[in-house]
Amino acid sequence: MLRRFATGVAECYTLQSEFLAVQELFEAVFSWKLKFPEID
Repeated sequence: MLRRFATGVAECYTLQSEFLAVQELFEAVFSWKLKFPEID
């Protein structure tokens, strides 16, 4: 029971860190597009 709970928490943490990485990437691309609007 406890082990299954720990696995679930670890999976959630991994998903969250992956989501944050993707979010940072999108923000970087978005700010880059604002600086250089002529580049598609």
